Amino acid sequence: MKKKNGRGIFVKNGKVQVANIIVLILIVGIITVVVSMNVHKKNVARDESIATSLSTSKIESSESAKKAAEAAKKQAFIKKVAPEAQKMNKQYKVLASITIAQAILESDWGTSSLAKDYNNLFGIKGTGARAKDFKTKEQEKDGTWKTVTAKFIVFKDWDEAIMSHSKLLANGNTWNKKQFADVLAATTYEDAAAALVVDGYATDNDYSTKLTDIIKQYNLDQYDK
Repeated sequence: MKKKNGRGIFVKNGKVQVANIIVLILIVGIITVVVSMNVHKKNVARDESIATSLSTSKIESSESAKKAAEAAKKQAFIKKVAPEAQKMNKQYKVLASITIAQAILESDWGTSSLAKDYNNLFGIKGTGARAKDFKTKEQEKDGTWKTVTAKFIVFKDWDEAIMSHSKLLANGNTWNKKQFADVLAATTYEDAAAALVVDGYATDNDYSTKLTDIIKQYNLDQYDK
């Protein structure tokens, strides 16, 4: 019987096939490198995803904290002005919701320069020793805005400003004692807000809408009860 010659890949005819072994080693090495690179890429992608998720979470947490702080400040402002607004409602029949909403809108939640420096929450103008010049923007009948310098009253505190506001609506001004009669006659905050524009309190064409939106958003009509 004839003996067959060995034809193995690594050993042939009793001889080690070094070249084949080297090729195998290279192939295994290449495969190992490729696998390692893929694993590394996956790990990097995973780490980046985690980092992005953590970063997004921190941003969202920070934004939530800011919103919560802002909401708390607004509620604190409402709680601060509401008691005097309710008091003036009983005394002068000016709806507390209107007073609070005007204070919010006119003073930007008590942050305007008039509110901080002059305690003037409502942009009330005046003359005499208690009035000081201040630049403000007013809307013309054609809808355009212009900057004007006018005299605004300086109040000792916000309560005094609220009282002055209620007196102005109740007693009118020197040339028209009943200028804001429609505001006082209104039984709903919607009618009162509309009357403020009709009676000439504000120059902003969207003033009444802004007031009613504020009242609805913060449930200010609860202070009218």
